[in-house]
Amino acid sequence: MTRADRIAQIIEQRQPLARRIGSVISNLESLRTVLHDIESYRQHLLQKVDNAEVTQNLNAIDLVTPHHQLTQELGVLEKLQARFTRDTLNIGVVGRISQGKSTLLQSITGLGNDIIPARGGGEPCTAVKSVVHHRPGQETQAKITFHSVSSLFKEVILPYFEKLSLRPVPRDFENFIRTPFEHPEPNDATKIALLNRLKSDYYDKASYRNLLGIEPIIVSANEIKGYVTHFNESYNSNNFKNLAVKEVEIYCDFANSDVGKIALVDIPGLGDLVLGDKALMLKALGQEVDTVLFIRFPNPIGDALGMEDTNLYDDASVALTDLQERAFMVFNQIKNNQESENICRIFQSQISGLGIRVVESFIVDCSNPDEVNQLVLDKVLNYLSTTITSLDNRLASSYQERLLEIQHNINVEINKARNLLGSRTPNNDLVVFTPLFDELWNDLANGLQLLLKNLREQREDEDIDFKNKVEEVLKNCRSNTGLPTIEEIHELAAVKGGYPNAYFEYLNELRPHLSQHFLCLDDGLQKSLVRVKSQVATVLIEKGKLGVLTDARDFTLLKNIADLIPEKVFAQNNSELKFGFRLLADFELSYRGMIQHRIRQHLDILTPNEPESPLLSNAPSAEQVLLNLKTAYFQAAYNCENVLNDVLREPSQAAFAIVEEFLDRILRVRNIRNEWLVFLYEYRSEIWPSVFKDLADQSRLQREWLDVIEKVNTANQLSLIQFI
Repeated sequence: MTRADRIAQIIEQRQPLARRIGSVISNLESLRTVLHDIESYRQHLLQKVDNAEVTQNLNAIDLVTPHHQLTQELGVLEKLQARFTRDTLNIGVVGRISQGKSTLLQSITGLGNDIIPARGGGEPCTAVKSVVHHRPGQETQAKITFHSVSSLFKEVILPYFEKLSLRPVPRDFENFIRTPFEHPEPNDATKIALLNRLKSDYYDKASYRNLLGIEPIIVSANEIKGYVTHFNESYNSNNFKNLAVKEVEIYCDFANSDVGKIALVDIPGLGDLVLGDKALMLKALGQEVDTVLFIRFPNPIGDALGMEDTNLYDDASVALTDLQERAFMVFNQIKNNQESENICRIFQSQISGLGIRVVESFIVDCSNPDEVNQLVLDKVLNYLSTTITSLDNRLASSYQERLLEIQHNINVEINKARNLLGSRTPNNDLVVFTPLFDELWNDLANGLQLLLKNLREQREDEDIDFKNKVEEVLKNCRSNTGLPTIEEIHELAAVKGGYPNAYFEYLNELRPHLSQHFLCLDDGLQKSLVRVKSQVATVLIEKGKLGVLTDARDFTLLKNIADLIPEKVFAQNNSELKFGFRLLADFELSYRGMIQHRIRQHLDILTPNEPESPLLSNAPSAEQVLLNLKTAYFQAAYNCENVLNDVLREPSQAAFAIVEEFLDRILRVRNIRNEWLVFLYEYRSEIWPSVFKDLADQSRLQREWLDVIEKVNTANQLSLIQFI
């Protein structure tokens, strides 16, 4: 397997992990939301509870810390996901100005000054982040991404005001360019330079502003330089497009054919006199880079490693926590210069003593492509192809461990909070509750029994709602027959090749036309059942006092009450009470289930070649076709009418049956009275507020508190935060 193949395999192996991390990110967002909710409710409770012990316990719960920790970890995971989602292995090139970054990039890519400017004089050549992708066989071109007005203001302009303590701070970009630039000159040379750059570039220059916010563009090789460099040969004010550029992605064919799917990331802003938010610069290291090349040019005239070097390393280590296992140091040597080689070797021996720890350091002439590719790039790529998977796994494992620790800490706090307001077990007020329950139980049972008695007496009666709907349907059958005219029969016979063929086609059309009328019988059946369910709901409200537990005042009360009843009132068995309420709430009467099969058997007369279907004579006419169609249609409708008249009592019978079954479930099965007692005790303060006035607010707060705790507990499951 070639090195390019190994790199491609590594990239492919990253994708499943990236997807799992994405799922965990989504779950952590939900967990962070419920942690915010429980903290808000904790603050609410502190205002409501008048109990010193409870207040002390509330103050002892800390879910703010894990909320902040999750916010930090989400940022880290998003960077990790972005890294593992990429389709390249990326090498970041980092160094202060005039160290040879651009020269090294030229040597690796084979690109020249017209695309990657490299020049001396202390002037930063590349002013924006550039990513150079290896694309074998592709002509060099670049994708230019521009700042929006908002991103330029936040990421570029505002950092100058913060660094230089300039006042007043502009509200937005428009406010910045339209306010006179009147700021006193600092007494610090670096700050003077920064102030001058802010004014001369972003304030005075106007030509770049019309590029802000436009869509990315693709440019050819000879156009790239104008978008990546501060330096301009003519320094003409019309050529400052680079000020609007956020990122440049260059695609070209590297000279080394075995590099595989790699990209080089040139990161400006670290040590340059181009001020930007350091966090934004480091973001590129955190999520876009797999390894780092530090470029340092030891000046043979006189130089020393110092704070600028250690600061640069420390800044990078913030973004890459395992930097010492991903970083390489390149000392840029002047060709055929012994003094340059000597100072490079001195620097090479000193870096570890300064805390700059790297995998390996190299002394090369960055302008020599052979040296750079053979001594630096090949070794770096070989290292990546053999170790990057283990580095990725160790890094991901360290993040996973942090999440597991946060998850454990949340569980500790949740367990402290669970019984903070007391448990839901019965207490001394059961003495008051029991006689009230006995009275309600008797009233409810008697009320439901009376309703069942009335339904029993009516179960052989025709259901009025269903009967009205049947009459409406039969009327529509008679008035809307769908029968053709004589002219239409003539026309269809001509098209179909004779009257028999036209006759058969009309039969097939009339059958679904007639059957469709009966489909709306569902409305009558539902109306009948809704009426009976609402009668049950009325008894539950008036005799069982359950109306206080829901806003529903019709049949929907049944489902709402069912939802309130726990799945298990007693630990060993599922709730019979909940089952009974669900049974009635979910029960439906339908035309398709009760009646359709009876109707369909009387539609055979409208089916061609069936024995019941009227036959045509040997020499049929349009008139005979119409007569036969009418005969068949009205005979079918008549037969269906007889069927419907026979089932007018069935909705009443079904209503009685399901209500009787409901009563058996909620009043008569073993231990059902105890289920009612436990269920109603839970809501005693709502049902009898005048008796349990002192407990009403406490009960409500307790339920809400436990509900929000349960949401946290559900969102904090181990399976939701594991990606390895």
